[in-house]
Amino acid sequence: MDLIRYKNLCFGCLKTINSEANHYCSACRKGIFGNSRLHHWLDFEKQNLPELPLPLALHRGKLLYQRTGSYTLEAAPEATGIRYLEDIPANKHLMSCIAKQIFDLETETPAIVFFQGGEQALVRPRFGPHPGRKIQRKPFSELLSSEKSDNYQSMAKQIIQRLPARVVELENFYSQILFHYMIGNTRADAQVFGIHKRTSGDFGLSPLSGLYSGAIHQHEGSPIALPLFEGGYRSSATPRELSREDFVLFARFIGVDEQAALGYMNEYADRIHDVFDLTERSLMSDAAKKLFKKHYFDRVKSLK
Repeated sequence: MDLIRYKNLCFGCLKTINSEANHYCSACRKGIFGNSRLHHWLDFEKQNLPELPLPLALHRGKLLYQRTGSYTLEAAPEATGIRYLEDIPANKHLMSCIAKQIFDLETETPAIVFFQGGEQALVRPRFGPHPGRKIQRKPFSELLSSEKSDNYQSMAKQIIQRLPARVVELENFYSQILFHYMIGNTRADAQVFGIHKRTSGDFGLSPLSGLYSGAIHQHEGSPIALPLFEGGYRSSATPRELSREDFVLFARFIGVDEQAALGYMNEYADRIHDVFDLTERSLMSDAAKKLFKKHYFDRVKSLK
């Protein structure tokens, strides 16, 4: 990959930096790599690795294989029939940056690195947004029976039953689902959502994880991984989209204030130019950037 066009770009947060020698700003070096001056080129090639994702440890500024390492290395999978396959690491990276920087959603901050052969890879803290501290997390796929883990309304019921600050957590849950819809995350299933124990000792909804825009790589598909409602109800007749009415009704069903729900929808629509600007700064190919921006624009229209 030709990196000349990205010579002043931080491969962690996608912000402009002065250094051309090291592609991580001071904040990302501290927040992701513990102040280590990690270089963006790995010391190995993709084809020489065992099965990915691969656990890694940071040792003297280098990422090395270690089964108990606190980082995970991901790369584009070996697959056929998927368009823009090589963009998958940059896709996941961009979605995390959009969530955290534009919409202030709690999630990890991964970083882009490169194999010796030039292929993109993604390094992420193995235990979520708090490097070095393992989160005691239970996904909804474990909390619900299989027939109930195939819709978001059933997950909301678990939040009501299990979490003391349920009003706040339900709004958080609603915002997360709406974000997954906006980016076209077709993998946002019951394994992605969960409950975790905080350092304070109480329980809350887990930070966003599994961020990915399937809309970039799939020619056809559902608007989101799971139905909003038990029974699969939806008002929209468009196969790849949900409507404003769908999300207002969903808010009522799970106990989220309607004005709060409308506020989230308006925010995701109003920040479209910020999403576009960050997309242009990403390391995705120009074709993938164009496709994602069209997808996001269509989602904004669907909520009008």
